[in-house]
Amino acid sequence: MQNRALVSVIVPVYNVAPYLSEALNSVLSQTYDTLEIIVIDDGSTDGSGAICDEFAALDERMIVIHQKNKGLSSARNVGLDLATGDYIAFLDSDDAYDPKMIQLLIDEIQKQNADIAICGFTIHNTQGRMKPENLQSNKLQCSVIDKKAAFQKVIHGHINTAPWNKIYDKKIWDNLRFPDGYVYEGSYTIFDILDVTQKIVITAEKLVMHRNRPGSICNTHSLKNIQDGEYSFNHYMLFIKNHIPEYFCSEQLYCLMQRRVRGMVVNYIMYAVDNPEDREGKNVIRQMILDAADRVGFRHCDFTTRIGYALALLSPRLCWKLYCPLRMVIHRIREYQKAYKTRFSNQTG
Repeated sequence: MQNRALVSVIVPVYNVAPYLSEALNSVLSQTYDTLEIIVIDDGSTDGSGAICDEFAALDERMIVIHQKNKGLSSARNVGLDLATGDYIAFLDSDDAYDPKMIQLLIDEIQKQNADIAICGFTIHNTQGRMKPENLQSNKLQCSVIDKKAAFQKVIHGHINTAPWNKIYDKKIWDNLRFPDGYVYEGSYTIFDILDVTQKIVITAEKLVMHRNRPGSICNTHSLKNIQDGEYSFNHYMLFIKNHIPEYFCSEQLYCLMQRRVRGMVVNYIMYAVDNPEDREGKNVIRQMILDAADRVGFRHCDFTTRIGYALALLSPRLCWKLYCPLRMVIHRIREYQKAYKTRFSNQTG
């Protein structure tokens, strides 16, 4: 490590009392201790704010801000406005870091003189404590890519758009903020972030534990969240068109649009199951699906997407029972085929 750079860790908090202590402890117990921990209590009503204050009283590195509920993007933006560190990291308040997360990524970002370091993560479907993976060494197997390669990896889903598995050079955020009032803020900003970088370090080592829980933003299929997702995706596409059209061939954009249609079908199914009487909301989402499908030609979407949409119109509950398991089976078959092809090519090569 070249020097003890200050890392500002921004933790937005809203009604996560059962998980908050685990998240904050994972930051305070980092092996890299030159930290500024900015915790934004975004109008919590379940006692989360008091937990934040208790932790701040125990460690002077922690700053707690209490504000009226304005949403995740606003809370992160407040943290960015206050941050004085050389580097920025984010942590969702129901997730947790591996104890070496910041140390290992800071070492790599400084060694490579990179703008961003990105790590892998584990997904935990639990309401209890999460267990970090056992790291085998204090060194990471990393690859270094430029922003063009990073754009390609995002488009193929090989780089997660979420902010919480990355460490950023603070200069990236000089003229960037998350979109206030919208969810899926990571998808909205990912290209803008990468566009001001030159070098990105990536490791597959899983250094963040991400909790998949009922009631989280990602698992809340409200009409607003679905519309916010479309808003984010449209910004995503507009950025490609206006800034980086040379980085993507038509086939790649075509695949991206197909993936979007698949996601919209799943959103419709889940919304219709939860809100069977809301005809107006379902009509809005159906129109969004048709608008997205028009861009690629619905008949060219994959078989499971077309079947899923047809079943959803007939019976969302039946579709939920049949379509989602079918997609999972097909996904696993495709993953097996990819692994087999890779192994075969390595053996023959």
